[in-house]
Amino acid sequence: MKREDLFEAIGQVDDDLLDENVAPAGSIFWRYVAGITTAAACIAVIFGTAAWAQRFERNSLPEPAASVEKSLPAVTEPASVETVLVEIPDENSTEIVPVETVEKEPELLPPTEEISTIAPDTVENEVILTETETKPEPKETDAEIPQWKMLYQELAETFSTEENRFSLVNINGDTIPELAVSPVEGSRVSLFTYADGEIFTVMDDLSWDISGNNGYYYVPGENMIVFRNNSDAGLHVCYHFCRMGAEYQFEQFSKIDVLHFTDENDNYEWDPDEPYDPEMLEAQYFLDGEEITEEEAAGYKDYVIGEYPLLRGEQDYTDFQAQLQYYNSTINE
Repeated sequence: MKREDLFEAIGQVDDDLLDENVAPAGSIFWRYVAGITTAAACIAVIFGTAAWAQRFERNSLPEPAASVEKSLPAVTEPASVETVLVEIPDENSTEIVPVETVEKEPELLPPTEEISTIAPDTVENEVILTETETKPEPKETDAEIPQWKMLYQELAETFSTEENRFSLVNINGDTIPELAVSPVEGSRVSLFTYADGEIFTVMDDLSWDISGNNGYYYVPGENMIVFRNNSDAGLHVCYHFCRMGAEYQFEQFSKIDVLHFTDENDNYEWDPDEPYDPEMLEAQYFLDGEEITEEEAAGYKDYVIGEYPLLRGEQDYTDFQAQLQYYNSTINE
């Protein structure tokens, strides 16, 4: 009902109330009540219509923005909603215009590095070598150490003092070296070799620097040890050529005698009645009892002792242990 209709109804009621002569009192009373009732009904209709309009407006609105966000797929960064302005109709219009929304494409974040959650204790340590690196050779275990090394080590411990020196030398040319032991001061040397699981003593603390002996020299890999001595005040010089024998004993296999006297009785000893060369310029040369020329004696390859290394220990106990551990049988001393 419009306001004009309501006012017209109220005005009609007032006219009826003023016309007291038209109707009786009782009729006037009921007419007055009917007018009030009609006015109340009109007011109720007006307020009901307003309430219904508000309810219709609420029910017809679109879902809020939160419901839109729930329907979007899960992304790293939440999707943003851009609002587009629309023309609003006249304020007296009852037409309801919903707000238009436009969804923007989600902006994906760049991938991040994956962080491992494995505890450090559970990861095995593994060395990765580059192409230029080589894996170090494993050290020998007790089961892999050759027996000769262990026996030489035990033997060297018995000589382990500040005054002794040690060397591994290649006497006979096989894959197992010999062990030479000698003091720092003093002219003595001992020589040991390994064979068939045993250690054999080849030279037992032999001395030199007496009777013209200036030391024992060895020819590497040829099983030859050479030394010399003098007798008869230097009139007789003898060069001894020795080796490790069949039972690994030290034995002589050849010699050259240089005589600066005339050996009339062929005993290789000077007798007072035998003539000699006071200047020792003239000499006779004998190889294993057979006379040879000076040139033949000089040409004998083992005649010149100074060309070969001296047989003796050179390293202290600590350095010898390192040499023993890393000794390579292919090395030819």
